[in-house]
Amino acid sequence: MSLCVIPNCHNTKSGGYTLFKLPNEGEKSRSKWIQFIKICGVDTDNLKNHVFICEEHFEPSVMRENAIRKTLEKDAIPTIRARVDEFNNRNEIYNLQVKLEKCNEKCQQLERMIQLKKLLKTNVFLAN
Repeated sequence: MSLCVIPNCHNTKSGGYTLFKLPNEGEKSRSKWIQFIKICGVDTDNLKNHVFICEEHFEPSVMRENAIRKTLEKDAIPTIRARVDEFNNRNEIYNLQVKLEKCNEKCQQLERMIQLKKLLKTNVFLAN
C-alpha cells in the first residue's frame, strides 16, 4: 500500500488520494522535494526511491486533472504542510480506529474462550 511520506498524513491511494512519486535522481526538482520532506520532519538520509507525497501537499495551481487521473506540472514542488488541527483530527481518528480494531480482536478472543469453555463443560458432562 502506498502511503504519503509526510508525518501524520495517512492519505493513501486506496483512500482516494493521488500520490506522486519522488522524482528520479538527476531531475532538478528532486532536491527540492527532499528539502520539503526534511522540513516536515522526515529523516532523509536513507530515503528510498519509492517515496510518495499526496496531492494535499501541492498547490492546486501545479496540478492538472484529466478524466483518468491528476498529474503535476513539470518540476512542481510540494509546498503545503497540513494544518496542525487537521493532522490532529486525522491522528485522533486513526488512533481510534486502531483501538477499535484491537478491541474487536480481544472480543473475538474472548468469544472463542467462552465457546471453548462451554465445549469443555459439555465434554466433561458427557464423560461422566
